[in-house]
Amino acid sequence: MFVTALCKVYPDGDAVGDRLLRDFGVLARHLGGDLIVFADEHYHPLIRDANVRRVVKVAIEELAIYNEIVGRAPALPRFRNAAKDTLEYLALMNTKVEFLTRALPYTDQDLIWLDAGVDKVFRNPGPTYRRLQSFVHDQRYDVAVGGCHQDAFSYEQLVECVRWNFLGGLIVVKRSFVVEFMDRNIRSIRRFLERGDITWEVNVWVDVFQATHTNALWYRADHDDSLACVPYERGLVR
Repeated sequence: MFVTALCKVYPDGDAVGDRLLRDFGVLARHLGGDLIVFADEHYHPLIRDANVRRVVKVAIEELAIYNEIVGRAPALPRFRNAAKDTLEYLALMNTKVEFLTRALPYTDQDLIWLDAGVDKVFRNPGPTYRRLQSFVHDQRYDVAVGGCHQDAFSYEQLVECVRWNFLGGLIVVKRSFVVEFMDRNIRSIRRFLERGDITWEVNVWVDVFQATHTNALWYRADHDDSLACVPYERGLVR
């Protein structure tokens, strides 16, 4: 089951919102029957009639991870896109694992997070969405996630700039591991907050994987259609 979310973290009139709605429309058209969507007060009226499995209204004030990060007002990474990588944006990115946990009551399947705007990175969307539609998670692994490289990073490096060991646009989490994965993320986030910092969710995942052994399937991918090429026991899902 696919999970995504739309929450407003940028000012009115920002072009990101319009682009996000367009990309979400494509995502819903291809995967709607297997897509659970969380939407805040801004986006819910705009997508509540979307042809998806379920639209769940959620107030951003209800999101525990988001509000803990924003409430602590931590320092932001030194090298970032100042207009895009705001405190609110980084807080929302780190809330992906909480949305997965909130999706558990609506399905008995393993969960696949997809960014609502993921369509913008696909160059051949037809085959890519067909691959996603036929995906079955390899039960030998608790997590499956793609990335550009596999490097070790220090704390200082993780709060300096984004590290692409993992790509945040898609992550597969076995249903039985979702709550544990969120707990590990929260512990990591708090390690950053206790030192007055916050970083991207993909950097938090680096810290999570470095701190605790995780039965994970890592595959090489980039910000393109390869993101959806999650390996399976018998080869790439067709």
